[in-house]
Amino acid sequence: MTVEEKLTAITEKLAMIDVQKVYDAGYKKGYADGKPKPKITIWIDGFSYEAEEGMTWADWCASTYNTLGLYVSEWGGVTNGVSYVRYFINNSKVNESDIITVENTYVMN
Repeated sequence: MTVEEKLTAITEKLAMIDVQKVYDAGYKKGYADGKPKPKITIWIDGFSYEAEEGMTWADWCASTYNTLGLYVSEWGGVTNGVSYVRYFINNSKVNESDIITVENTYVMN
């Protein structure tokens, strides 16, 4: 193998490593195909917030979309320390594993 061939092989291998790093970084953010998930608008107490399609409340609480400072309580509910996030329609608490949807409106109480 010539020096040029060795350099080409090394360059190709480095390029593949860089592609894998980009893919891995995207996958860790939930971009299995390297693309961000579509954003949705959710409503909590009449104010709109962004989330990603398919996001759970635990995911949302740990994300930068959470500008309310909400967190998952030790009982699995989503709270600000005083009130819990609830479904407007039946007043039941959301669970950390519930998928956030645009079909629901949420309230704090």
